[in-house]
Amino acid sequence: MKNTIKILICGMIVFYLIAGGIALLLSRREAKSNQVDAQLFALQNDTIIGNASEDAPLPTTADSEEDADVADVADAGSEGSSEADAVVVEVHYYAFSLKGVSTHLNVREEPALISASIAKLKPGATGYVLSQEDSWSKILTSDGIIGYCYNDYLALTEIPVEDFPAEYR
Repeated sequence: MKNTIKILICGMIVFYLIAGGIALLLSRREAKSNQVDAQLFALQNDTIIGNASEDAPLPTTADSEEDADVADVADAGSEGSSEADAVVVEVHYYAFSLKGVSTHLNVREEPALISASIAKLKPGATGYVLSQEDSWSKILTSDGIIGYCYNDYLALTEIPVEDFPAEYR
């Protein structure tokens, strides 16, 4: 009887270890899949919100060269690079106001509902969108708080680059 219980307990431990390993592998695979989806979205839309950092996935083609907001970004590391090597990036800057909020909107530490709330925005609050990912926007409030809000509660308005805070361009 004691040996049967020991075998059962060992079997349960092995099962939980295997299940935990599979869950870890699947979560990493999903995170990588989300990153690839975001890069494909950027390539398809030729648009970056906020600044065009080196870490951001950059589109490789442009639909139009006539837009005033289009910036040519050439590969600084290669000498004599041709115009065909240049990457055209269209950068948009957005301000936000709240929509459909009657009491408050949580500003979260990370882009997830389970993330801690770091501030509450009251109806009429405004600010700037620093970046967007999936269903969340990284925002800068008029009080200087940086955090994440769910996109369904934000009304975005495109603004000129001069109206966007210089330190976040």
